[in-house]
Amino acid sequence: MQDPRLKGQITDREVNELSDLSMRTWTDIDALHKAVNQIRGARARLETIKKWSKDSSAAKPVIDAANELDAKLAPVEARLLQVKMAASEDNLRYPNMLNEQYDTFSATLDGEDFGPTESQRRVYEYLHGELTAELAKWRTISDRDLPAFDSLMHGHGVPSLGERHQP
Repeated sequence: MQDPRLKGQITDREVNELSDLSMRTWTDIDALHKAVNQIRGARARLETIKKWSKDSSAAKPVIDAANELDAKLAPVEARLLQVKMAASEDNLRYPNMLNEQYDTFSATLDGEDFGPTESQRRVYEYLHGELTAELAKWRTISDRDLPAFDSLMHGHGVPSLGERHQP
């Protein structure tokens, strides 16, 4: 609902455009957070499998594959979220990744008294394109590499942890 003090200063079209951009931004942030949680779950399962299998020479191919898979997952997670931040002031030490960039961008949309600017549209398109590329990498790993890893585990008698998340 438009602020009555702004009557005549912002059109219904601008309100709708701002609302649409805000909703698309929120949807992207939600997809980003879900992907990070799924990737972290997959990486935790890989660590568990490596620990369980470390004393089995028959499981060496599984451990090697788990390391390779983790090496594919780590850069996707690190592009989505700054993984080196341990304290609030670390945002000064490490570059912002997509999560932090989206957070900063979404703050520019809150409380606007006009429709989205051309700069806001361009920033959103950039962020959305970067996110789409990273989510595509995650989907490929989830759809192709994780099932192949599960098959390898089964073939070497390593029990599966059973939990998988689809992007």
